[in-house]
Amino acid sequence: MASALIVACGCARPSATPDCPAPVLQPACPNGMAFIPGGYLRDFEHWRVVNADLLPPESDPVVPPPPRYVPAFCLDQYEASERDYRACVSCPSVAAREPPGNAGLPVGGLSHDAARAFCVSRDKRLPRLDEWLFAAVGESDWTNPWGTSPLPEGLVCRGRLAPCARGTRPRDQSPFGVFDLGGGVPEWTELSENGQVIPAVRGPGCTDSPMAATIGNVSSTLAAAGVRCAALPLPSTM
Repeated sequence: MASALIVACGCARPSATPDCPAPVLQPACPNGMAFIPGGYLRDFEHWRVVNADLLPPESDPVVPPPPRYVPAFCLDQYEASERDYRACVSCPSVAAREPPGNAGLPVGGLSHDAARAFCVSRDKRLPRLDEWLFAAVGESDWTNPWGTSPLPEGLVCRGRLAPCARGTRPRDQSPFGVFDLGGGVPEWTELSENGQVIPAVRGPGCTDSPMAATIGNVSSTLAAAGVRCAALPLPSTM
């Protein structure tokens, strides 16, 4: 596991003198995960429309809610691969689709229970819906991890018959270094409403239009998807 990062000005010991300010301690994440600092998720213009199936009946579908604070967390930089999933002995089996020797394709076709079991097997959990969205766009009003303008197929994994190998579309990278949130396979998240956990799938898939889809386009009615896991940051130590 990674350790906490300490940024100092070359001092042997922490100090608070003008020549050597006190070190800045930043929480770290387990290997393979990106640190997502806390911040306010702005509900970009279409959020209420695409999430209408997850909102209570009394919610106003037109008036956007105020920004929601998302506490700091860690998120897998890449979607789980088929090899990752097959290594989970306690997870339900799925049909393999990658050619022999190709371990880079993201796993897909998972039920919510299978995705949750995979994360639990790694001492992690599924990300909450607001965490997933915040990891993709931060405090911006973007509709994709790279901004608001669409990207052609060669720069994002959309408009294809099959998923791309993970991390092969570098423009599809969030401000926090998380890859493939804007294309590849849709991913499982969870939404908590009134004490009830509601499974929700978010993110465009490889067959979606590269010119029209956004990170909010996929509905909770999708029964199968891919997975990446979340976790709390590691304890800060000095």
